[in-house]
Amino acid sequence: MPTNHPVTTLSRQPASQPLLRPPASETFRGEPYPPRRFKRGRRVVGCLGLAALATTAGATPATAAQSFSASAWAGATKMATPTTLTETLPGVLVQGGMTNRLKTTLFAYTKPGDTVRAAFRRSSLPQDSWAPSTIKLISPSGVVTDELTVDERTTLTTIVGSERVSTEDGVWSIVVEDRPPAGEVRGANLVWEVSVNRSGAPLRGRVFTESLGVHTGPPADIDLYALTRTGGLYRQLLRAYDGIDSTLQVSNKGNTRLGDPECSPTYRSVPMPTSPEAGGIGRTFRQPSDASDCSGLERYRLFFEAPAPDLPAITPRWADGRTSDTWLGARYSPPQVTGLTFSRRASGANAGVLTGTLPTQPGTVDLQIDTDGDGQFDGSADVRLSRTVPRTGTFSVDWDGKDGAGAPTPTTKPVSMRATLSRTNEAHFLRIDAERSIGGIEIERLTGGTTAPRAVHFDDSLFADSSAARHSRSTPAVSPPSGLDSLGGLHRWAPDDTAAGRNPNMNDGSTGSWGDLRSIDDWAFGADRASANLVLAADIPTPAPTPAPTATATPTPTSPPPTTTPSPMPTPASALTPAPTPTSGHPGTPRTPLRSDSSSLASTGSESVAIGIGAAGAVALGAAAYLLRRRNRRASSDDATPPAPTS
Repeated sequence: MPTNHPVTTLSRQPASQPLLRPPASETFRGEPYPPRRFKRGRRVVGCLGLAALATTAGATPATAAQSFSASAWAGATKMATPTTLTETLPGVLVQGGMTNRLKTTLFAYTKPGDTVRAAFRRSSLPQDSWAPSTIKLISPSGVVTDELTVDERTTLTTIVGSERVSTEDGVWSIVVEDRPPAGEVRGANLVWEVSVNRSGAPLRGRVFTESLGVHTGPPADIDLYALTRTGGLYRQLLRAYDGIDSTLQVSNKGNTRLGDPECSPTYRSVPMPTSPEAGGIGRTFRQPSDASDCSGLERYRLFFEAPAPDLPAITPRWADGRTSDTWLGARYSPPQVTGLTFSRRASGANAGVLTGTLPTQPGTVDLQIDTDGDGQFDGSADVRLSRTVPRTGTFSVDWDGKDGAGAPTPTTKPVSMRATLSRTNEAHFLRIDAERSIGGIEIERLTGGTTAPRAVHFDDSLFADSSAARHSRSTPAVSPPSGLDSLGGLHRWAPDDTAAGRNPNMNDGSTGSWGDLRSIDDWAFGADRASANLVLAADIPTPAPTPAPTATATPTPTSPPPTTTPSPMPTPASALTPAPTPTSGHPGTPRTPLRSDSSSLASTGSESVAIGIGAAGAVALGAAAYLLRRRNRRASSDDATPPAPTS
C-alpha cells in the first residue's frame, strides 16, 4: 500500500455541489490514476423487495446501487435520494472494521419533523481499497426503512442513500457493514455523510457513534467530541492521522485483561489479540465493546461536532432496541461523596467495610485512615486504599484493620477516615491498529475542572522488548504521574521511510510501523474532587457485671391471727346453766360453768377438724360433770332430809 502521502485537509463542500469522479486526465502524485480491478463481491438482496432508490447520473439499472425501502408507516416519510454529499469527516472513509466485527453504527437523534440524511459513495482515490458493503437505515422504532448495497456495479459517481422525515422522537441507526469476498480482509471504505436538518437548516451536534471504523489514505485531521454518561466532555484532535484501516474508541476502561471479573483498566498500551508480538501476549488483553461481558463498561458517545445543547438527558427509543444505556445529552454536576458508614466484621477488631455513595460523578475513591491518631493522614503508619468506581451509586472499600506496618490497630481508640473522590469521568482514547499518527493526539477536557485541562497519560512499557525491528518510534514510553500537556499533539509516531521499501502495514507483530497491530491507550480524567470524613468510634468491651453477695433471708415474725369470739355453740339449757353446787360439801356456793377452748380454734378456719373434736370433748366433759353434780346433790339431799316418821 502506498505510504508517506502528503497531509490533506478537506473542507466541507456546499450541499448543492455533487462530488464527481476526477477526470481521466487528473493525476495523483504526478502520475495518472491507474486502472482499478475489483473482485466480484457478494451481492446482498434486501428482504423487502421494493424498488431501487439509488440515483446515478447516467447510470443504467445494472450499475445502480440496490436500495430497498420500507413503507411510510415505519416512523418516517420518504423524501428523496440524495444527489449531493457533504463529508461528515473530510478525508476519512467509513468502514465496518475488524474490531467492530465488520459493522460500524452511526447514530442520529431526531425529533418529529426533522430530516435524517444518509449518503455514501465509493472513494475515487486510487490507493483506497474497498469491499462490497450494505448500509441499513433503521428508525427509532426498530424498522429498517432502507437497505442499500454498494458493490462492483456502483460507479464512483453514484451516491447511495436516503432522506427521511422522522415522525418519532428518538435515535436512528445507520449501520455500515463490510462484506468482503471470502478469505479477504477489506473494508467498505466509503465517503459518507450522516446529518440531521429541519426545513433545510442543519441541526448540528446530533450525530455520533460509539466505535468508529475508518480508513485513511492521505493523512487527515480528525476532530471529535467524547461525552460521558455524567456530562464529562472531551475534545479529541488527531493531527495528520493515517491509521490506514483502524478503529477509534473512547470508554471508561480502555484495554482490559481477559478473564478479569471486574474488567478493570490496565492503564497501558497492548498488542491486539490477533498479533503474534511477544509470543502472542495480546491474546491476554482485549478492547471490550459490550457491558454484558465487561462489568461497568461505559462506551462514551463520540460526536462529530460539539453535542447539541438541546439533546435530552435520556431518550427511550433507540433503533437498536436497547432498554438500558439510553442516556444522550448528559449534563455535568460537580462530584460528591455522601453517606459514609463503616461496619466492623466482628467485635474486638477494626477489620470491616467502608460504604458510601457517589450521587453525581464516578471516579477513583481514595480511602485514607489515620491509624496513629495524630490527626493527619500522611504518616508512615497510616493507610491508603484506592478503588475505581466506574458508575455513580454506592461503593465499598475493604480494610483489614491493620496499620501501614501490618500490625492490627487497637479498637480501644477512635479511628479517623477520609474518602476522597478524584479522577472523575476517566476517559480512555484508543487508537487501534493505527499505522501512522504523524501529528499525535491532543485531548482537551471541557468540563470537570480547569486544572491541567490537556493533561494526557500513557504507558507503552509493554513494547520495550518487542519494538527493535519496528519502522518508527514513539517517545517517551511512559508519561510522568502528572501526565503531559497534549497541546499541539503528543504520543506520535513518525512516517515510515517508504524510500527504503518499508511497508507500515506488515501485520506480522514485529515489523511495520510502531502502531501496527497495537491498541494505543491515552487516558485523561477530571480535576474536580470531593471528600467526606468519618470517625470510627472506639469499640471498648463492656466488662461483665460482678454478682452481688447472696444474703441469707431473715424470716419475718408472723403475728398470730387475731382472735375472734365465735357465737356459743347451742347446748342444752341444763348443761349451760346448771344449778349452783356447793363445793367441798357446802351446798349453795356458786361455781363457774365449765367452758370449751374451741372458740379460739374456730378463728383459724383451717383447723375445723380440731374444732369439732374439741367441741365434742367439751360437751362430753360437761355432760359428765352435770351427771356428777346431780349425783352429789342427790346424795347431799339424802343426808340432809330426816327420814319420814313411821306410822
